[in-house]
Amino acid sequence: MQYQVKTPDFQGVHLWNRLVWARENLTPYFSDYRIVYENDLDSPCRIVIPDPWFMACGMNGGILPDITVYKELAKDELKEDFNQHDRGYLLHTTKPCEAMTEEEVINFIMEKDVPQHVLDSHKNGNRNKIMICKTDKLPKTRLWRDAWVLSGDKIDYNNKLAVNIFKKKSSNFEEMQQLMESWEQINGNV
Repeated sequence: MQYQVKTPDFQGVHLWNRLVWARENLTPYFSDYRIVYENDLDSPCRIVIPDPWFMACGMNGGILPDITVYKELAKDELKEDFNQHDRGYLLHTTKPCEAMTEEEVINFIMEKDVPQHVLDSHKNGNRNKIMICKTDKLPKTRLWRDAWVLSGDKIDYNNKLAVNIFKKKSSNFEEMQQLMESWEQINGNV
């Protein structure tokens, strides 16, 4: 789906003013995709839910700055003497992005919001630490949210149960089996 609203020439216009214009003129787009990633081994998976207004801005085009701007600002934040951004003007002076598809906006959000070390995980490890999935592939209950990790299994998109995507971190096999059985009972699959 592409938006058909004519966007004014926003190069040089403050990003906040562009977003205000978008809020007044665009219809929010609610994506069914989620970005799920593991930031480190000792914390649970994180889920990024795309903002409907950000999706609308990306799909309409002419509003959001290029991804390189966000990457440059992220590099600044990694410097030892970083106190505050002194190159925020890049958000306002860089030529806005062209219209994108839903998948391209999701990838934009992933590059912008997911830590770089997670994005580079396929180079440094033997398994992915990030995936894009549809909402119905996430667990329906958040009962064990702090225990979610991405499994190494391939995702079976025909399976309505998300147990094959997320597994409990546990060294005790019996405990894990009990949790999986409880999970199936909660979701009515037993």
